[in-house]
Amino acid sequence: MGSLQLAEAGLYPLDKLQQDILVLGVFSDQRPLRGLAGYLDWRMHGRLSRLLQDNFLSGGPEDCLLSNTNGRIGIDRLLVVGMGPGKKLDVGTFGAAMKTIRKTLNGMKPASLAMAVPGWEKEEQVYEAKSDVKLALLMEEIIQPFNGPVTLFLPRGTNLKDVEANMQRIRQRLRHA
Repeated sequence: MGSLQLAEAGLYPLDKLQQDILVLGVFSDQRPLRGLAGYLDWRMHGRLSRLLQDNFLSGGPEDCLLSNTNGRIGIDRLLVVGMGPGKKLDVGTFGAAMKTIRKTLNGMKPASLAMAVPGWEKEEQVYEAKSDVKLALLMEEIIQPFNGPVTLFLPRGTNLKDVEANMQRIRQRLRHA
């Protein structure tokens, strides 16, 4: 497993990223885009919104789009994965999306990556029921198998130290499982 860095989602952290690829989950029923996807859309002058409006991208679970960022942020490549309806996001859907992301990244072999946890646009979502399960799936499918540095974006206002301690507990459980 490579190194893991937690960061608050926002324009400044997005601008200073230097990873090889940014992975975003988008929902089919969430417009305008929120969280890190909304910040990125702002930096890219609404390009993601136009792709959604033009039905080139729907946010459905079958969507997987690799694009460039045209130099708008420090990362050149962007992987957008459809998550389906946000209102119906459950552990099974989340796990399936993590497997899609892992499979796609395995084929691409990026040296480093950044991503946001799909469905976490507000601080309170980090502490909802099932958040530990989502973190465990994310760690098992993406973070642990990945050998390079990973930046994980969390909603603004999230206590990064609390999440880091929670991830340590999950990491211990995964090791002993």
